[in-house]
Amino acid sequence: MNSLFFLVFLISCASAVAGFEYTQKEIEESESNLEKWKHFATDLDGVPDQTDFEKLCLGLRATADPSVFPFGDRLGAHDAIKRALLGSTGYGQFWVSLLEEAWHQVLVAENISKRGPALAKFNNVQVSMLKTLSELPSSETVSALGDLIFDDNDFGPVPNEGGQSRDHAEQRVQPTSLYAVMAFANLPIDSPPVPDRKLKAVVYEEDLAAWCLWYEQVKLGKRTFRFKGDPREYNLDGPPPEVTLATRPRMSGLQETEQGASGAEEGRRLPWLAVGGALALLGLAGFACLRSRRGNGGAAG
Repeated sequence: MNSLFFLVFLISCASAVAGFEYTQKEIEESESNLEKWKHFATDLDGVPDQTDFEKLCLGLRATADPSVFPFGDRLGAHDAIKRALLGSTGYGQFWVSLLEEAWHQVLVAENISKRGPALAKFNNVQVSMLKTLSELPSSETVSALGDLIFDDNDFGPVPNEGGQSRDHAEQRVQPTSLYAVMAFANLPIDSPPVPDRKLKAVVYEEDLAAWCLWYEQVKLGKRTFRFKGDPREYNLDGPPPEVTLATRPRMSGLQETEQGASGAEEGRRLPWLAVGGALALLGLAGFACLRSRRGNGGAAG
């Protein structure tokens, strides 16, 4: 009987999902909002400030989820926001500062009524950091996560309402280093120091030690890293500058022709110079030998 009720429940759920339809207004709102996100990212001038970073990071997380925007150019908007963030600087430190401030509010909470919301906000910032930086493969992201991976939120116990200390674990405060490890696992780093597990699962203590050692080597300049699909070697300052024709001093077509002709003429001239030098040396040797014979003949006579 229980099996029958469960089967009926599944059928009813499937029917409800299959019969769900979006209204025209909802479709238009999804498409319109995506266009707004795209224009905000592409029209951004100068270095983003904190408000810009907040909007861009929110848009990056929202457009990564197809359930948030089921209609419209979601991937195009997501790519525009991603390029805007990767083309700027400061988004890594933005998250480090947000986490520091959120944890500070937990520490200064005077009672449980204030501490509860502060802890909830702190955890929300941790999750948002994880979802955002996981989408941004860059040296700045690695640098920020490298700092956060050593952050276990051990800034002293949080006081409870009675004024006595209470362990962090009892208040369900997960260390920021855990979220940094998960973000590292989500980044497309080529040859990571930990196994690429199914569903990007992490083994916290084991992975934490491996990523800490890996980051220390990167920070000291003993190793570089790459992202999958990108052949460039990165350090914490970014990839090496690319040497292209655009970065070389540009010459006119006449200068390039003259330089090419000069090089070709020089190449033709060098073998003849070598042959001429050899003939000159042979001539001097023959002249010296002739004088020596004449001198010997005069002395004998």
